Amino acid sequence: MENLILSLNVVLPLFITISLGYFLKYLNMFDNNTLDTMNNITFKSFLPVLLFYNIYKTDLHDTFNLKIIIFSVTCVIVLYLLLYLIVPLIEKDNKKRGALLQGLFRSNFVIFGLPITESLFGSEKVGVAALLIAVIVPLFNMLSVLALETFRGGKLNFKKIFIGIIKNP
Repeated sequence: MENLILSLNVVLPLFITISLGYFLKYLNMFDNNTLDTMNNITFKSFLPVLLFYNIYKTDLHDTFNLKIIIFSVTCVIVLYLLLYLIVPLIEKDNKKRGALLQGLFRSNFVIFGLPITESLFGSEKVGVAALLIAVIVPLFNMLSVLALETFRGGKLNFKKIFIGIIKNP
């Protein structure tokens, strides 16, 4: 019963926030342009500032755990490679394979990782998740560009892939 209450305390606030967003959109309080603008501001401004702040206020000597980072990076790469082999067996249309691969291996850790970490371990431990996000998100971005470019059709252009990785926000 204690675990159920803990789970509800962690997940319920996120669920209520997401439900409120859908409800407000259902009431037409936001149009798609406003939502796109708010998403853009959140992901390009507020989230990076929050990550920077969480890393800044964290004692890196006590928080930095190379084993967790290596484990996480290894898991993401292994999952990507497995899915890279499996997706062509599932999806026959080459142009849809990249999007499918990206959708399968990429997580919402950025959105849910910080609030869940804070709920479970307190605000003093959020730095661990923030450090992990700082490593995993660029890896997600590189692998996403690689997946989309690989399955777009035609000859691979490594210069275009490299530029896509650099420009990916």
